[in-house]
Amino acid sequence: MSNKITDIRELREVKKQKQSTLESTTKEYVDRFDPELLRKDINALLMKMYFGRHYKGFRYTKEAIILSIDALQNGHNIFVTKDIYPILARKYETTKQNIEHNIRTYIEKIFSDPNDFVISNFMLQFSMSARPSNGEFISIIADGFISGWAYKYINKENTYNAI
Repeated sequence: MSNKITDIRELREVKKQKQSTLESTTKEYVDRFDPELLRKDINALLMKMYFGRHYKGFRYTKEAIILSIDALQNGHNIFVTKDIYPILARKYETTKQNIEHNIRTYIEKIFSDPNDFVISNFMLQFSMSARPSNGEFISIIADGFISGWAYKYINKENTYNAI
């Protein structure tokens, strides 16, 4: 009985250490992003998914991803509807409903007729049977840049651009 309790305590301690390491590593990666290169990298990834820069939703989606990464960099929780939409609405002098609609339309365009890149790298990898919500999509892409997997899709090494 005593051995089981000790084993459980050790497992909890190892889990805490791994979580702490993961958090500090993620923070280190995010701290090292060059904002201008990050914009270009997000642009490149979104362009691979759907060639539609002329949609307002393209710009809004890119900005929402940047805001998500920035919030994580500063250790904040950020919510799409409560935080991101109002920030973008003020920036672009429009309504938060318009921001939401344009992002949703852009994501619908990506997933309504997905190209091979979207099918193989997103729908299959994340077990998606349908279009993700705006928040899910933004989170997936932001996480991709923070964890580094997004860079393999834009023909870059898994490097973090130092400021």
